[in-house]
Amino acid sequence: MSSSARAATKGKETRIRKSLGKSQRACSACLKKHTKCDESRPQCLKCIKYSRVCTYGETDPSKEWQRNILTFNTRDLSGESSKKASEKSKHGTHSTTDSDSSEATTVSRRQETSCVPRGVPALAGEGYSGRDVQALSHFAAVTAGDLIGGERIWTQEGIQLAFTNDFLMHAILMTGTSHLQRLNPETHQDYNALSTKHLHHSLRAFRIALSSPTYVANNFEAVVATTMLFMMQAYNNPIFDPENPSVDALLQHCSGLFDIIRFHPNQAPFTIFQPICLPRLVRAAMPDSGPARGLVEMIESHALDYGIPDPNGKFYMGVIKSLAPVIDAVISRPPFGGAPPNALLLYFVRWLAFLPTEFVMLVNSYDPKALIIMAHYYAVVAFVLSNWKNGWWWLRDRPEYMIKNIAAFVDSRGWGVWMKWPLLLLQFCQKSDGSLGQWSSLSKTHSDDTGAAETEMGILATVERHARKIAAEE
Repeated sequence: MSSSARAATKGKETRIRKSLGKSQRACSACLKKHTKCDESRPQCLKCIKYSRVCTYGETDPSKEWQRNILTFNTRDLSGESSKKASEKSKHGTHSTTDSDSSEATTVSRRQETSCVPRGVPALAGEGYSGRDVQALSHFAAVTAGDLIGGERIWTQEGIQLAFTNDFLMHAILMTGTSHLQRLNPETHQDYNALSTKHLHHSLRAFRIALSSPTYVANNFEAVVATTMLFMMQAYNNPIFDPENPSVDALLQHCSGLFDIIRFHPNQAPFTIFQPICLPRLVRAAMPDSGPARGLVEMIESHALDYGIPDPNGKFYMGVIKSLAPVIDAVISRPPFGGAPPNALLLYFVRWLAFLPTEFVMLVNSYDPKALIIMAHYYAVVAFVLSNWKNGWWWLRDRPEYMIKNIAAFVDSRGWGVWMKWPLLLLQFCQKSDGSLGQWSSLSKTHSDDTGAAETEMGILATVERHARKIAAEE
């Protein structure tokens, strides 16, 4: 073979190796510019670097399926089966009777079958299974009406946003399967595995999206919606394991929501989640009576026992003062400080976003005093839930789980005396049948505040703008 022929062959081999190195699944922008794509989802690194739109044609849902989804999201899912399923899901606690659980299971399965879009075969080929479509159907028909924000936001805006944001679609499927798992306990393992799979997919894509400030600003509502679904998922899956301490996912996602809103002040006022994104808290106050006063005495006892103030005392006191006014209002008359229970529960969920980083670190390290403060928080949430049985299935298990585990843990370390009030309140909630009149004696015992909030929203009418985390008490 001549030298010129060998040179030509070598050149061809070089070109062949280079062409094989190109991605066969590159995003549309990289394909158009003939550049190598790292295939990161939902946005590749080159698109992030140059702030350009990043789409993957092969993962776009078929037009037929998209039309079907948009149709069944907004149409009237009427009929007695839909109404019964909604009622059962809202009452979907572990205290549900066997007959109620069986009926909820039957109804939810009937809906899964009747609401599946016709594009299932196309979905299966694109990485979505038939059970994923069933989960999405259940989410639109049942689950969405029992989430923060309400049914219209999730079925009309939320699912449509998910078509252009993979992390939101996986978060929606995660939530739908979690709800199905609750309604169908006999298939717990199957749905749990499916929910976990979508959680991991969503988190992986979400981390990449958050690395681009431009992407977050342009897709603010999808980012907020996903963070809220993460929060609700974490609330529904409490973990307390002092032997293997880890970051509390609930506190982590709540803090993330606070940071997203804080760093994008121009987008927050115009989002569909605007009422939820407003950074507002009830003004902090030093408690002079009631259970919050007991927390103050717990912190002050450190100085009496050791002769020096607690080095973390300023963080404890800042959180106690922020929580105290709402605790006192909830256990006093009128019921819940005059605020609707669902609005009050939303306040308690948002309140977690304002916890200072130092306090969250203490909770994650299983600090007894921080845990006792959180037990008081969970106790008042359990109290509101015991008298409001109409919804928010994802919120109902965590308070009791955390109070009991915290009580056992701190008692083994000599701090059990400070858990009397949360345990007393939890015991009362378990005996309550939902009648508000039953807690009148409790309010007399633990609160001297007999004045009634006169506004429609009661204690929540006093919220003020609070652009920063809860400040340490100096």
